[in-house]
Amino acid sequence: MSETLTLSYESGSIEYIKENFWELWQEEWESLYRCCLKLMGNNPTLAEDALSQAMLKAWEKVQAGACRIANFKAWVRTLTRNHCTDMLRSLGREANRTESLEALPCLVDEVLVSQDEEIDPAA
Repeated sequence: MSETLTLSYESGSIEYIKENFWELWQEEWESLYRCCLKLMGNNPTLAEDALSQAMLKAWEKVQAGACRIANFKAWVRTLTRNHCTDMLRSLGREANRTESLEALPCLVDEVLVSQDEEIDPAA
């Protein structure tokens, strides 16, 4: 990475970051991927999904100018780590919902009527 690039984005210029986002992202991609891979339990599929989603989130935040970025590297790493944590929480909630469905009482006591049988309207 050139010194000019480093000095420019560390100064917090959102305009500079907007103009050079993809270049800056590419410089950090490998480090961010390793971070995602570690956080996602060495699952490359989850790591790639998390990193792609984090990239889109970072891009949207930069384009909206919603935050001041003093250090792009630190900011994007924190955003990515937080996104991975949120994703893991969400996956955990989904797993808990599945487990709770298995705990539901079985409905075997209900009598099912086949399509061949007629339903007695008096019943």
